[in-house]
Amino acid sequence: MGPLNAAAMRAWMKSFSAPSGPTPLGETVALAGKAALASNLSRKHVLVVTDGESNRGKAPAAALSDLRREAERAKTSVGSHFIAFDVNASVFEPVKSEGATLLGASNEAQLTEQLAYILEKKILLEEEEPPGRGGGPGPGK
Repeated sequence: MGPLNAAAMRAWMKSFSAPSGPTPLGETVALAGKAALASNLSRKHVLVVTDGESNRGKAPAAALSDLRREAERAKTSVGSHFIAFDVNASVFEPVKSEGATLLGASNEAQLTEQLAYILEKKILLEEEEPPGRGGGPGPGK
């Protein structure tokens, strides 16, 4: 993780043809969480948008549990949010037990709607939820 390098991103996008390889979402959560915890921001969030099931390494829920413990040791918190895009959101149900928001989207319009919901209601406004409940329905759910 580091500063955005727009030229490198454009070059990668031009050469990208199709996804390949594993989907290590637990590792993704751990890396994003580490970066969030290292930031000096008072409010920290990890947002995962995935079009595939986690199929390598630690499960996302286990990574969120570790992240929650690390945040507690640092006397802070990290919000977590998952959008399952074109994949059954129920496969990520365990992340809800770790307090994550979990939403599904099956097309571009739904993805845009769910991203707006998370950004506006969970990240920017930090809408409170009862402890132990991730998720709650997003728009149209």
